[in-house]
Parts: sequence; structure tokens; C-alpha cells
Amino acid sequence: MRRLLVGLLCLTVGCATASSTSTPSSSSSSAPAAAAKPEEEKKDTRSLDELKAEAAKAGEGKDWARVQSLNREIVRREPENADAMAFAGMASIMLGQKEEGVAEVEKSLAMKDNAPLHYVLGSLLLEMEEPQRALEHLERAVQLDPGAVRVWFDLAFTRARLGKMDEAFEAAERVNALAPEAPQTEQLYMFLSQWHAATRVSPEAAQHNAQGLQLTTQGKQDEAIAEFEAALKLEPDYADARYNLGTLLQKKGDKARAEQEYRKAIPGFHEREKLLRADAQNNLAFLLVGRGAKGDEAVTLVRAAIAVRGERPSYLDTLARACDAKGDKACAVESFRKLLASSQTLPYEVKTHAEERLKKLAP
Repeated sequence: MRRLLVGLLCLTVGCATASSTSTPSSSSSSAPAAAAKPEEEKKDTRSLDELKAEAAKAGEGKDWARVQSLNREIVRREPENADAMAFAGMASIMLGQKEEGVAEVEKSLAMKDNAPLHYVLGSLLLEMEEPQRALEHLERAVQLDPGAVRVWFDLAFTRARLGKMDEAFEAAERVNALAPEAPQTEQLYMFLSQWHAATRVSPEAAQHNAQGLQLTTQGKQDEAIAEFEAALKLEPDYADARYNLGTLLQKKGDKARAEQEYRKAIPGFHEREKLLRADAQNNLAFLLVGRGAKGDEAVTLVRAAIAVRGERPSYLDTLARACDAKGDKACAVESFRKLLASSQTLPYEVKTHAEERLKKLAP
């Protein structure tokens, strides 16, 4: 966070000077200052040019206490110096005086609007658990800089957090328009899909599902399964919880029950949760092939998933195996070749299986 604040500040107002203009000061007093006072408080001994030079030097050395006091003195002499006010506020933030720093930066923005500073405040206010205030700054940031993909990204999260799901997906569309190939774009859609699913059930069920996901990342599969089952006891139509339960059951080898959960989950996903549905379709197709199914169902399922999320390596692997099992040699060969041509690193078993099948199918 601190690196972000410093970097954005330099991009915003420059790290060379606190202001591009200077005003001559009045004549200096020759009376000595009290020994206990810091050098910066000798207000009558330095010109504005000297203060600004010292403030710039302090900024380069990341001496935030001096940056703060020097720029506050500059603002005392030049009340309309928005850059100095911004520097003082950012230094306050770096010193841990967040509320005070936010107030100073907001005063700076009232004098000179600035997209990066709005973004900085939005990010900081999210950390401070003030999403509504953060939203206001992020909204203003994209008004000033409509091409700022990172701001749109955070704006989507913030809108979702505040229950503004329509607006959150609108922000995601802007992210997609600006950076369609970025991995973070699809991650954003996946997050919003899960969040949307959680808004359609009771808070208790959503909490059980979230706890199950956390336990899954910790490797506590049995405890996670219990959480997903608790969610489904409260909300039997909670498709995301059923998918998560099916995934763990499949890993544990309970394929029959996993298949049941996938089949119940797939029709339950909302259109805004289509990325989640696609994963369920692919998983079910892979499971069907694994248990020896040779018909059209597995191919149909994985093709539907690909239509939504594209030719992901895991989907291509499923499609190749499904076509191979069905006896569709052309489809299998094409899919295996696309899989091996993927730029992503493939699991050893997946890569080896594809190479071996290609040798037999297309020697």
C-alpha cells in the first residue's frame, strides 16, 4: 500500500517540487528560535523556495514527518497550494494519521481535482472499512479518467460490496472492454458471479458456503463438506454450494454423489453466474468420461462450457477425452493438439495422456 501511495503521489504532483510556483517571503527575523523547536517551525527564516526545495528533498528521502510539516507550512503561506496540501495529506497517511491525511487530501481535491488521488483515497478508505466513502472517490476517478482499468476493477468490487450488483457488472463490462485478455478480468467476473450467488440466499447459507471454501483452501475437506451441506440444508437451490460440494466429493472419490450434485447445480445457476455453471458443466463432463460414458452428453456439456469461457486447457482436455471416448477421431485430434499448444504449463498426467493418444490417433 505504501509503495502505491508514494508512486501515485509522484505521478500526480511530481516529486521534484511541491508546487510549480513560488512567492517571495517577507524579510527574515534575526531573533534566534528556541532550541527545543524543530527546524521546520522556524517559519520566519526560510523563503518559500527554500521550503519547497527542502520538502522535495524530504520526499526523496521518505522523511514523512518533515514532508508533512514542511508542506503544512507551505500551505499556511499559500492556502490555495493544492499540491502542497496533497503532499501534506499523503505524508500524514504514511505516518499512520489516516483520518487526518484523508481530510487534507480531500481539501487538495476540492482545489484541484485529480483522478489518481481519488483512486488513492478510494483504496485507502476501503482498507479503513469505509466502502461508501471509497465509492464516491472511485466513481469520481473514473469520471476524470474513463480509461483507468484498475480503478474500474476496484469500483466493481466496491459496488458489489455495497449490494449494487447491476452497477458492479457494468463496471466489470468496462474492465472487459479495456483489458479483455487480462487474467484479472475473468477473475473479476468469477468473483462477481460468486457474490451474486451469495446475494440470492440467506446470509447464514452464504456464510456456510464461504466457510467451506476457506476450509477447502486449508485442506480440511471433511469440515468443508460439512459446511457446504449446512448451506444446502438452509438453501437447497444454492447452486454454488452444490458445485463446491460436488468438487470435493469428486476429489474424495465419491463420483456417484458428485455427479448428483453437479446435475442439481447446473440448472440452478443464474445467467450472471454462467462462469460458475460452465465449470460445473466441464466437471460433470470429465466425471462422465472417467466412468466410461461414450455418448453425446459429455461432449455437449463441455462444448457449452467452452462457449462461455473459451478454450481453457482444462476444458480442452475434457473435450479431447470426451470426443475420444465417443469415437470422434477428428474432434479428439484437434482438441489434443490445441491442448498441447497451450501456452500454459500442463499437469504431467494431462500432457502425457494427450501425447500418447495423439500418437495412436494421428501417427
